[in-house]
Amino acid sequence: MEIYSMSKREMDQADLLAKYQAGDGGLTLKTIAQHCGLSYRQIKRKNKLYQKMGAIGLKHGSRGRQGNRGLKPDLVGQILKITGSKYSGYGPTLLSEKLAENHQIKIDHETLRRLMIKEGLIRPRSKRRSHRTWREPKHHAGEMVQVDGSEHVWFGNEYSSLILFIDDATKEMYAQFQPESIKGVATTLRGFIHKYGIPRMLYSDRGKVFKVNNGQNKQAITQFNRMCQELGCEIKWAYSPQAKGRVERAFGTLQDRLVKELEEHNITDMDSANRLLETFMAKMNQKFRAQPRNKEALYKSIEGYDLNSILCYKYQRKLNNDHTIRYQNRWFQLDKKQDTGLSAGNAIDVYIAFDGTISLWRKGIRLSFKEINQAKVVNATKSDDCKLDVGVLDHRSYRWINPDESIDEAGDISKEFKR
Repeated sequence: MEIYSMSKREMDQADLLAKYQAGDGGLTLKTIAQHCGLSYRQIKRKNKLYQKMGAIGLKHGSRGRQGNRGLKPDLVGQILKITGSKYSGYGPTLLSEKLAENHQIKIDHETLRRLMIKEGLIRPRSKRRSHRTWREPKHHAGEMVQVDGSEHVWFGNEYSSLILFIDDATKEMYAQFQPESIKGVATTLRGFIHKYGIPRMLYSDRGKVFKVNNGQNKQAITQFNRMCQELGCEIKWAYSPQAKGRVERAFGTLQDRLVKELEEHNITDMDSANRLLETFMAKMNQKFRAQPRNKEALYKSIEGYDLNSILCYKYQRKLNNDHTIRYQNRWFQLDKKQDTGLSAGNAIDVYIAFDGTISLWRKGIRLSFKEINQAKVVNATKSDDCKLDVGVLDHRSYRWINPDESIDEAGDISKEFKR
């Protein structure tokens, strides 16, 4: 017994035409056409088909056949073969681009998505249920830049971190493979600033690089926050991953596309990965860059900023009576001739570059000094004149802060001795 499939609309037409043929209810073709939403000419044609073939004559002739725009079986087989051999694990959008770029097969990514779901290569995404309020992108380039780091197996077999900056208005991205630390984020920021300029605001999470989270001193800031203040760049913290969704979604894209690009080039070390990242990001920005609502960019020029004296660690030490200071159990003797007057008790700024180079400053003036052997000052530390070198009284907690006590890379610089 052969089974035919008919739509509800076709079944309604067949029922009315059957009553018309039986002369039941005084139906006419004109009234049937009105009930079915058809023209009189259409219903006359359908009535002839019904008389000749019965209800099956009303079934659409293309039902069950492959559409003219459908994928040919040979093409489907070719796509599945290429995907299995070269692009296993690729998503439909990236796979569509690779097929067009490397195999001259042009197929829409949504068509490819349906095919991959049908073949069990990917699973359909479930719809999100949580409700969140949409935030309009900023109107100017440089008005706000989102920043975050992602630890992932980007290349090789070990985890590494990718630091990503993305402009909220244009969606242009800049990234480097760096440790997710103050040094790594600041190094990436330097590259971003050289390429685009200084943004007005950075939007980040509340990680230890960007925010002091000990809850004791609400005025405390991290070293990276201090760098941004000196650059005139405000830091705003997000209270959920969804709040900085642009950078989060960008990581989702990069963990798919960038990982596969690195695999294609057999890259397993960070230096090679960063070199490839430059050309890869240029292609991504060309493809995904958005036009801001206002064409006037708000990035500030780096002219007048000494990035070497800003993007570094900064601490303070007190000048001893013999014009020495101690930092991390190392002793430094300041020269007699300086471009500024010095006296015992002055606060000396200690700048530590990311390569470990130390420089000493007083009120923005660089001081000349030399490092001396600790053994030469052992006796001096025992004298009464140098008792204050043992520590500095913190009047907030009434405890002594050792001069060698310093914060780690992501710590609170407010614990250091201040003027």
